[in-house]
Amino acid sequence: MQRTTDQLMLSVGLRCRCPRCGEGRLFNGFITLKPRCEACGLDYSFADPADGPAFFIMMTMAFPVTAFGIWFELAYEPPVWVHAVVTLPLLLLACVPVIRPLKGALHRQPVHQQGGRRPPGDFGSTQHESYDRRLTLPLHRAVPGRRAPAASPDAGLAMTSSDLTRTGTMLPYSDVFEASVRKLREDGCYRTFIELERNVGTSPAAIWRHPDGSRRPVTVWCSNDYLGMGHSPQVINAMHAALDRYGAGAGGTRNISGTAHEHVLLDHDLADLHGKEAALLFTSGYVSNLAALSVLGQVLPDSVILSDAGNHNSMIEGIRRSGGAKAIFPHNDVAALDRLLAQFDPERPKIVAFESVYSMDGDVAPIAEICDVAERHGALTYLDEVHAVGMYGPHGAGIAEREGVAHRVTLIEATLGKAFGVMGGYVAGPSTVVDVIRSHAAGFIFTTSLCPHLAAGARAAVRHLRDSQAERATQQRAAAILMAMLRKAGLPVLPSQSHILPVMVGDAHLCRRISEELLERHGIYVQPINYPTVPRGGERLRITPTPLHTEEHMRALVGALVEVRSRLGWGEVSLAA
Repeated sequence: MQRTTDQLMLSVGLRCRCPRCGEGRLFNGFITLKPRCEACGLDYSFADPADGPAFFIMMTMAFPVTAFGIWFELAYEPPVWVHAVVTLPLLLLACVPVIRPLKGALHRQPVHQQGGRRPPGDFGSTQHESYDRRLTLPLHRAVPGRRAPAASPDAGLAMTSSDLTRTGTMLPYSDVFEASVRKLREDGCYRTFIELERNVGTSPAAIWRHPDGSRRPVTVWCSNDYLGMGHSPQVINAMHAALDRYGAGAGGTRNISGTAHEHVLLDHDLADLHGKEAALLFTSGYVSNLAALSVLGQVLPDSVILSDAGNHNSMIEGIRRSGGAKAIFPHNDVAALDRLLAQFDPERPKIVAFESVYSMDGDVAPIAEICDVAERHGALTYLDEVHAVGMYGPHGAGIAEREGVAHRVTLIEATLGKAFGVMGGYVAGPSTVVDVIRSHAAGFIFTTSLCPHLAAGARAAVRHLRDSQAERATQQRAAAILMAMLRKAGLPVLPSQSHILPVMVGDAHLCRRISEELLERHGIYVQPINYPTVPRGGERLRITPTPLHTEEHMRALVGALVEVRSRLGWGEVSLAA
């Protein structure tokens, strides 16, 4: 397709027509560009090349005439007037006809570059921002006798769905996009967002803004604000105070004017929480995994990263971007990990990457056993505690703290957006390793730092949960009660070891239908979990009880699940995770 596109656009340029619609003329007069296309409205000015290259190419085209003149001079030694009468007219006759098509071909080039390659010259890497604002539509092949669609004065600056479906022969971008979305719908994997108002003081209740414009009360059973800290007065007050003091934004990257005092304090508190020398704050848990794992694989020469088969996408992508070797061991299989590590040279750098609480099955990693194997083979350990921080351990530092093995883990990664109720991610570990990540991670270096008031709110949550056991104890009690209720009702809930209770469905379309029925008929919101978040056939409802869910809420949920199951014919489901 690319070769065809090049040929089409070159043809359009040589005919001195608009690079987008193929009909509008490029020039006023001889070689003066029009301000915009009279047919489709494309702004020509941004891509107007200097005349120098056109004339340079023009002269190159005239070289045969020049060579003829030189040969004629050497062979016959004609007088000057012969050159004036013969050679100069031949030169002009060869050059003048190609000036316009050559300039047209040059003019179409910046538009063509928008198909994916970096523009040359003035459209280089330092001009991405201004260039991006000038994106135009894909090439439409002109149809004889049909005028290209008219456009507003801003045409050429943005692409809309209607632009993609205009009449005429064009590149099939819209077909590809539509087919992609259609496939998701057919597979039952198309994602719909439920618009909620989570008003302070009302959790787990929320207001659902229905697509018809109505507002309905619902009970939320799938929030990752596991302990309700997003509505905590301590957190909210800390954020208000920081907002009043520092304003809204961070003002830059951490490297360029964007390191606020709140960031430094939070880094220190997070390092202290995990008993590590240092910690580094990121904008999200996804980014912290992506950045840290990619840097570790790049910095350690000839390293190999051994990844648990159940690891989160952010870890998988970080490992992939490291560019190094990887090996995948069966989920939580310590013996398999041991055998795999034994295959590598003892001197080769190795990293074992795994999670403590796995977000979809709710199972827990055997951290101590994994550390035993890693230490025996001289491997570093990288532990994702995203779904465990705030939830487990005497100070809310996660499963590693609860099991007394945090000191054995090289690097701990976690989030501030779940149990801590705010936003952000971080890694904690030896100061040298954290400094390497700080110095090399693109996801840290090239992004605006977290807003200071978010850091202040996260710090308040960390400090509160470091001292308070009440939220954790109440949540764990709620999870145990609900698990018992679900089992008693005969619902297919996995034997979770954590606060995450997966109720298995096993079919994407049915899972979505159950979720819709719960929401519409019972005012209960549980988001369906489908592929690619879980494997096909592993579709489920992921239920996360909080300290704020009462037994009355739980009875309503179980009763609704039983009613929907009986009505939809929700049959037996394998509980193999």
